[in-house]
Amino acid sequence: MNRFDEALIHIEKAQELLPSSYEVYTQLAYIYSRSNRVEESLPYFRKAIELSPYYIQAQIDYASSLSHLGRFDEAEAVCLQLTQIQPADPAIRFGYGYVLLQAKKYSVAETELTQAFTISPDAFHLRQLADKLLIEANLQSTVREFDELYLKSNDHSDKVFATLVNYYVGQKDFTSAKFYQMRREEMATDQ
Repeated sequence: MNRFDEALIHIEKAQELLPSSYEVYTQLAYIYSRSNRVEESLPYFRKAIELSPYYIQAQIDYASSLSHLGRFDEAEAVCLQLTQIQPADPAIRFGYGYVLLQAKKYSVAETELTQAFTISPDAFHLRQLADKLLIEANLQSTVREFDELYLKSNDHSDKVFATLVNYYVGQKDFTSAKFYQMRREEMATDQ
């Protein structure tokens, strides 16, 4: 409900009761981060990670906060370490690629994002973030490559093309939506 001051009071009480709970520190970090006090969230993320070094989501969110602040080298270091711990996790690969994309390190970003979408080609909720930055960087061909990964991972059915059409309509990219609608119709005609 965006009542961050109230939430902060409750979490600080929980911190008094559970001073070594990584969950309390994570929640404190989220409150600061979501209330646009990102710099203040960093010590809480670090403490949560110290208390529970294998809680991957806190590390991903910590890297995201660093990236938000333009501290790309630090964010990249966190993400690189995570990819070494869990190389097949698509969210980690995506997070690393997204940080690299924000840092305008496009070729390395494309590699990481391609790995993420090879593992999980139907992660359109992540695509929404990456595609926008890729298109702004004139990397439309990479976006199409992600489409092809999605198509190859499925049976090219009507439903698969409908998913692409709906995705692009939702992105207000009507040219791409029309392209996949035409492919959908061609497929239906061939059957």
